[in-house]
Amino acid sequence: MDIRWWILIWLCATAFVTEFFSQETSLLVQRFTGTAEACHDGSDSCLNLDIMDFSTVISVYSWAAAVGALVSGIVIDRYGNKVSLWLVAASFFLGPLLYTLGTYTSSTSGAMALLTLGRIISGLSGGANSVISNRIKARWFFYKELGLSFAAAILFDRLGSACAFVILGALLPVLKMRGVMWLAFGMTSLGALFILIISYLDNRKVDESHDHGENLSWIAVKTPGTLWSVVRTLDGVFWSISVIVFLYYGTVAVFTANGPNFLAQSYGFSESKSSYIIGLVYIVGLVTPVVGHLLDRYGYREYWMIGMALVLFLSLFLFCIVPKFPAVPLVLLIGLGFSIIGSLVWTSFTLVVAPENVGFALGFGKFFHYTGTGTTTAIAGAILNNAASMLKLPWLVFFVFSTAMAAVCVVISFIIVLLNRKTGYRLTLSQLKRSQRTPAQEVTPLISAATE
Repeated sequence: MDIRWWILIWLCATAFVTEFFSQETSLLVQRFTGTAEACHDGSDSCLNLDIMDFSTVISVYSWAAAVGALVSGIVIDRYGNKVSLWLVAASFFLGPLLYTLGTYTSSTSGAMALLTLGRIISGLSGGANSVISNRIKARWFFYKELGLSFAAAILFDRLGSACAFVILGALLPVLKMRGVMWLAFGMTSLGALFILIISYLDNRKVDESHDHGENLSWIAVKTPGTLWSVVRTLDGVFWSISVIVFLYYGTVAVFTANGPNFLAQSYGFSESKSSYIIGLVYIVGLVTPVVGHLLDRYGYREYWMIGMALVLFLSLFLFCIVPKFPAVPLVLLIGLGFSIIGSLVWTSFTLVVAPENVGFALGFGKFFHYTGTGTTTAIAGAILNNAASMLKLPWLVFFVFSTAMAAVCVVISFIIVLLNRKTGYRLTLSQLKRSQRTPAQEVTPLISAATE
């Protein structure tokens, strides 16, 4: 099997296991805030954070990831992947370890300090890893299975999230809060090992190419310019997609972070059942390989963006206007939009910038992703914290805010269609038509593999 597929397999495995740490905080919201039944009857050692503290723990990861993504995008374009991957692997171990140890402190302030530090370290590594892995996929699959490679990684990312909600939710009554957190730490440590394997495979191929005198233009067409010169080359399509990323990921993030608490209070579901239902957002990720194949074969990414923005808006709007509307169908709709939008936006970023600036573009995109998540989480936390009781939160105001975010996504997606028409239909072309229009650039590892 060609080396690019082995690299993709380990990227998918990393995406799967690291989601256990990413999702555990949402799952443990009632244990962190001390509102779970197990906290009151003394069967578990819980924390006593208020909603604002909990939102801070959630959002600080996103802010740190935004910085990690932006800095790594610049660094890897200039210096490559190897050093960055080793630093990410070390942080994958240290961050979750500190985060887990934070639950053993006797004071709330001490717990917040370690929880926050652990999330910052994990956020920096998570943001950097997302950019590096996307860049690796882009350079190995650019003119071939680009959409499929991104979709496969997104699929395992979503499956990891779904399994985290289901498995950790099922084990929570048995392992308790700390046991669940140690399990998530163990899974993330596996991710660190997988990152080292990816580094070895990716750099081994580069070394072999040097030894055989092969053309390395698939790594970068030319040296990237200064930060300001790169920013000046980015057009309206890039910035519009970035706004979509900011709003869409932020909206879904606050829903999944607060969803278990919402379902428990508004629908009367148990802690475990609420986690299972929110986990459906990620189970729908099974459709992403099909979507990736369709994008590669037929193109028209801009119209897919309109459809996914409308799906998110409709789902949240129904939560607003219909009290106790059946939760499962709406959660599935949100999951459908969330799964498909990932394949759309991250492959689109690689298509609307020069090849030497792909790392920077993905880094900037991830910066918008994580700042969107951090900003919306902080705002949602302020909304929910403005309540007389932890048991009576203003969910209607929360969903009005989320629906407004989705409405702006719809407007921006129509703007992308107009801008795409004025800039050469870059999002419209299929992979086959794109490679036919620019045959001179199709120098990828696939070419080397075919000639060996």
